[in-house]
Amino acid sequence: MGLMQQRMRVVRILWGALLASTFMYLVVLAFATVPQAQAVPALPPALGASSVVLAVLSFALPRQQAKSALSRQKFAIADVPEGAESDVLPYREAGKTRKEFAEPERAELAAFPAYQTGLILGSALCEAIATFGFVLGYLRFPPWVFLPFFALAWVLFLLRFPTRAKLRRLLEDAKGAHFPR
Repeated sequence: MGLMQQRMRVVRILWGALLASTFMYLVVLAFATVPQAQAVPALPPALGASSVVLAVLSFALPRQQAKSALSRQKFAIADVPEGAESDVLPYREAGKTRKEFAEPERAELAAFPAYQTGLILGSALCEAIATFGFVLGYLRFPPWVFLPFFALAWVLFLLRFPTRAKLRRLLEDAKGAHFPR
């Protein structure tokens, strides 16, 4: 197993652990004996609005953080003629080039810490949304009030499942270069 595959496996385990913690909240709610509390009717809408903000931030902040971290790194980038795989190019296409990473494996490995940090940050923000649902459940709001918070968190978790393609897209966006075809 290559180094990149090992790193991806580790980050997927971390992602899975954060996702699993949200299910543990439901287990705690199912078995916890909670004292009767006065429900505050304004709490679900306030936490709902906060969840929408967190959902947006769970994508925007990690992306910004990773781009900032990657902008400080240097990568070997080469200009490769467009259509290099073809011997015959139309005249107007003959001078076009595309920027590609000269050492794609090294670029992936160098970008991985920024990707991992962003993944953890985004996942933590998703977990916060599930925590809002936990709080509402703990305060004895009905399931139709608190379960949507968990559902939103799970959808956001699934959207950020760690893949090598997402790492590459992040690096391509940050550097304006592509991985060889």
